[in-house]
Amino acid sequence: MPQSADILLVSPSKEVRQALKDSLSVNGFRLYQSNTGIEAAGLLSSRSFDVIMVEADMEDIQQLLREAKTAGPNVKIVALAPEDNLTKIMEALKMGADGYLVKPLRQADIRVEVEKALTSKAESRRDSGDEKYPFTHRESRNRKMAEIYQSVVNKIARSNTTVLLTGESGTGKELMAYWIYSNSFRKDKPFIKVSCAVLPEGVLESELFGHEKGAFTGAYSKRKGRFELADDGTIFLDEIGEISPAIQSKFLRVLQEKEFQRVGSNQTIKVNVRVIAATSRDLRSEVEKGCFREDLFYRLNVISLHIPPLRERKEDIPDLARLFLRKYLKHTSFNRMSFSDDVMDLLMAYEWPGNVRELENAVERAVVMASSAVIQPDDLPENIVKLLASEPPDELTLKEARERFEMEYIEKTLARFEGNVSKASRYLGLARKNLQEKLKKYSIEADRYRK
Repeated sequence: MPQSADILLVSPSKEVRQALKDSLSVNGFRLYQSNTGIEAAGLLSSRSFDVIMVEADMEDIQQLLREAKTAGPNVKIVALAPEDNLTKIMEALKMGADGYLVKPLRQADIRVEVEKALTSKAESRRDSGDEKYPFTHRESRNRKMAEIYQSVVNKIARSNTTVLLTGESGTGKELMAYWIYSNSFRKDKPFIKVSCAVLPEGVLESELFGHEKGAFTGAYSKRKGRFELADDGTIFLDEIGEISPAIQSKFLRVLQEKEFQRVGSNQTIKVNVRVIAATSRDLRSEVEKGCFREDLFYRLNVISLHIPPLRERKEDIPDLARLFLRKYLKHTSFNRMSFSDDVMDLLMAYEWPGNVRELENAVERAVVMASSAVIQPDDLPENIVKLLASEPPDELTLKEARERFEMEYIEKTLARFEGNVSKASRYLGLARKNLQEKLKKYSIEADRYRK
């Protein structure tokens, strides 16, 4: 059982607080105590907790449970009630509690329930982030991307400034947004994503800002919006260029005033949310055409990061392909898999109009279709395999085409590092001696690239 969990106990009973303190302190947990729901709300606003244990018969339990879930979607709540009042337990479970304990409390029961809650929290956290975003670090052999990753870690992630990510569809803007979030001071708070392009205007407004019961046909109950759920955390708005002028106006208010109103309500809700937006459109051009508010554009464009297309950073293809291979390996019967040289040549030669997303899809298909632990060209999608069938104008063999690509790539790298063989070898992932052998093989003179 984890030994570094933070647990908040909300109970007016000294006996209950003492019993839980005695039990949990033995297991090394950090226990925070509160007598009232108001006091607990203050603690929730200033720090995050893994488990909250609360008396089921407290008058303000419903409000407390709501604030607890808003403070962190993965927090687990355990309700406490006497054995002769299980009705309160059932009511607490309906309001959002994840488990319960009956009084008088027994140490064995406390230990089991807390362990169950922490295990459930770990699974929720993994499902919401780690599996969906498999990258735990960012590296790139491309100079532009390497500079972006460095600026994210050293500067951008540690601020609360709004970030606008631009680039073609499929370049990895969502992954970059998650990378910023996971290196920020808000990494233990919610990360909420909204795909603006796939939702109609009326639905998007409700998704972003929530609605009151009866606000429109089908609004059978009150619902929190994504901004409210992301309070104290980060919200990622994908394809922000697709939102309508009406939504743009409301969104501008959130950025400027940090407040909004649910659909069908006059009550103003304050939020503390960091915004990361992404678009594949040219928003400056959209502003000139009158399709996007100029004031909103400047509010979004405080820090702008342009993610280059994959065809402009082909140096990253081998590393990305192997990363996706590890991701989908668990769906096969093989313990290990690799790419044949011909497959890697094809991956490097293809232009990838769908960018990183298309590369991931191609690797996933290859893993499924492979009949051996070494992926072959026939395992790739047909549009990539066609590169083999299209004979080059000068009728090169695959070996000759591979050597030509290698020679041109080495020359390009030397030009980038102004003839510095040591830097070029590190960038290419080759030993200096091996690079010198290739320079000799292709009759390349490094001095030609020195300024």
